[in-house]
Amino acid sequence: MIVSWFTARQKVVPSEVIGRVVSGSRAAAYATIPLGAVIGGWLVSGTLPTRTPFLCAAVVQAVVFLGAALTPVVRIDPGPRSVPQGAEAAEAG
Repeated sequence: MIVSWFTARQKVVPSEVIGRVVSGSRAAAYATIPLGAVIGGWLVSGTLPTRTPFLCAAVVQAVVFLGAALTPVVRIDPGPRSVPQGAEAAEAG
């Protein structure tokens, strides 16, 4: 997922501002680390079962997957088109 995110970002963001976009993205990601540590500590140290953080992580992953699958991100680069065998000869002739 990380590689596809970076690839999509490089295809969408103009090269003149890619550095600013990457640094802003990293700053936002690193800024949320303390918040995640606090929330994770609260989940583990509270009266909740030990499995709760893993359930929360699974829910977050599912939401991110659905969000990515339902957005235009999946259509940024459809890849090379495959041509059925024999189609080249039919088109040429």
